[in-house]
Amino acid sequence: MATAEKGRPLLVCGDFNLAPRPEDGLFGEETSTFTTEAERQALQQLTQVADLIDTTADEAPVFTFERIFNGKPSRFRCDLALLSDHLTATTTVTVDASVRSGPKGFTDHSALLIDLPLTLQAAEPDDVLFALSELTGDGPAAAPTRREYQPHKTAMSRQAPSPASRAVTEHLTGPLGVKTVLDHGCGRGADVAHYRSAGLKAEGFDPHDDFGWPRPEQTGFDLVTSMFVLNVLPDPWQRIRALKDAASFARPGGHVVVVTRSPEEITKAAADGGWSVHHDGFWSSQAKGTFQRGITPGEITALARQAGLQPAEGAPVLPLPGVCHAVLTKPTA
Repeated sequence: MATAEKGRPLLVCGDFNLAPRPEDGLFGEETSTFTTEAERQALQQLTQVADLIDTTADEAPVFTFERIFNGKPSRFRCDLALLSDHLTATTTVTVDASVRSGPKGFTDHSALLIDLPLTLQAAEPDDVLFALSELTGDGPAAAPTRREYQPHKTAMSRQAPSPASRAVTEHLTGPLGVKTVLDHGCGRGADVAHYRSAGLKAEGFDPHDDFGWPRPEQTGFDLVTSMFVLNVLPDPWQRIRALKDAASFARPGGHVVVVTRSPEEITKAAADGGWSVHHDGFWSSQAKGTFQRGITPGEITALARQAGLQPAEGAPVLPLPGVCHAVLTKPTA
């Protein structure tokens, strides 16, 4: 089920009925034999295959289940929250034991309180016999108000190429043997013009129709650039899909360069501009529907793995102070 999500951000939580590590399950003062090594290996395989993090695996276990069996305390950390690795930096998971040990305790397990920086859309599954509203007699709930995001309004009107595109032609295209380039999310196309002036066969694409860069029919580019796109998308799944789409234009063995605004830059801009917090970033202008978030190189790489990309070993590091970037490659098989 996890792999079938094909890179979609995942949160898998609940009572797993096993202790992930030996120290997470104790009977008396000894390691419990309730969980087998095969079960632990299966959980480890799940987390590795789906790039999930066991978010409550503290060095000293915080037990989520405690009872007395045969005169001995049985203690387990078995209520788990497995989270996509690229979401852990902005997601808070805490254990609330009061629901089992407090004066109003009602269960023998602890609660997990998860602050996930996403806006979920309420929906009933379409494969049920009766909708919940039909069973309860309540009318259909009003559709939640959806915020209108307009990331194209963050595009700059450049009279000259961006420093990032100049760094690509000065430090990257030569060593990587690049002849063809696609600027994915090119805005008004100033960087496309720069790549062409550098002797490269370059194309641009931007999903905002008014910019005049429709989706190209050509694929198999040596290099695809994504400049300041991920940081204006308010949802991690949008970021992954944007990277997947960018990767679809690269040839096997080709490269994808991703440049984003840095967390330090965005934090300062938010403080100076009085931006309000939204999801894992900020509304840079709620009236315009524009969002900004600083994204580190490590997070770019984590998102890229979900899009089928890998870090490019030995690729030049671009001299881009104040912003973040990653040079990635598309596997050949």
